[in-house]
Amino acid sequence: MATQKEVAYIQVPNVAQAYLVDQCICYDTNGRAVDPADTSGYVYAGTCLQAVASATQDTVKVPVMPPSEANRFQKVTLTGATQADVGELSYFTGVSTVTKSVGNGVKAGLIVALLGTNLVLIDTMRTL
Repeated sequence: MATQKEVAYIQVPNVAQAYLVDQCICYDTNGRAVDPADTSGYVYAGTCLQAVASATQDTVKVPVMPPSEANRFQKVTLTGATQADVGELSYFTGVSTVTKSVGNGVKAGLIVALLGTNLVLIDTMRTL
């Protein structure tokens, strides 16, 4: 009997930076792992499965789990968050920060709950 659910993940080339477990990761325009940011061409990739020390892109691959039932909800900072924000689409501005302004259109997910002052829960599988 299996006691642990196996999860598919991908190995993504690194862009010389470090990552934490469960950190949100984006792809840059070259398909490499980068911190989420309001940067043209970035696309949400998923969450980092293990800590990765900073290294050159040629020596380290980042294990990224694409959005799935196992990691779809993420706690992120939304400055000035209110209950009225629930149901709105959010966009990345940093590693764990979002805004409701489109900017460069790096979609984070649908805001599904207000968790506290400046803290919301987003559903990364709902980005339409």
